[in-house]
Amino acid sequence: MLHRLGSIFFLLAIITSFYKIFKFINKKLVLKLHIVTGTIGALAMAIYSVIDFIKEKEFTILPVGLISILIIISGTSQVKKKCKWLHLVAVIGFAAALAFHIIY
Repeated sequence: MLHRLGSIFFLLAIITSFYKIFKFINKKLVLKLHIVTGTIGALAMAIYSVIDFIKEKEFTILPVGLISILIIISGTSQVKKKCKWLHLVAVIGFAAALAFHIIY
């Protein structure tokens, strides 16, 4: 359930990030939607990775949880002022960690 919830909200966060480009709705509303969906998705994946590690002793899921926490931290305004590229790198790292988990 958490896995499905996390993946749905991550997908919604990616979709809402494209709303800025196409200007479907107000920019402030798009930002709030992106923050809410991304935070829910990242928290769900972090909790899921810890639960899955405890239940099944699967080490490959831990980087997914750690990077999803990094996504939340790098999305805050204080961190974005210092490192604008860190949020994008964290999202790409999440995709790489998820691919590693799926492959192994």
